[in-house]
Amino acid sequence: MKKIFFLLVVAVCFSCNSDDDGGRNTSFHSPSWIQGTWYVAGSDLAGVRFTSDDYCTIASGNETCYKNIIEQSDLDINIEGEVSTDTDYEFNIIYRGEPGVERDEYLHYRKISETQMVSIVDGLERLTYNKQ
Repeated sequence: MKKIFFLLVVAVCFSCNSDDDGGRNTSFHSPSWIQGTWYVAGSDLAGVRFTSDDYCTIASGNETCYKNIIEQSDLDINIEGEVSTDTDYEFNIIYRGEPGVERDEYLHYRKISETQMVSIVDGLERLTYNKQ
């Protein structure tokens, strides 16, 4: 009886399937209202760009896209806590490097109108963005 139980336990352990990415979420699911390029009000050098599956930052006119970083990096980068509504989009980018080294970047954007949104930091509206 013990042998049968042992064989069942072994069979269950080896029959479990795991994802190739270890259960990581590495994709963005940007809502349609936020997709496009947004510049900080009064600037044409700083902003963000969203596609259906990517988030990019624009600094000094140079664009850095996270989808590319995730695909080409050796770091463990996850997209977590993604919440999307008709007026808000928020998510965490979690970076895990060496054991014990982790950085969590929480981002939250709120739609003001079809052409304007704000970033939310600690519950307060911070930067205003205009859609291009």
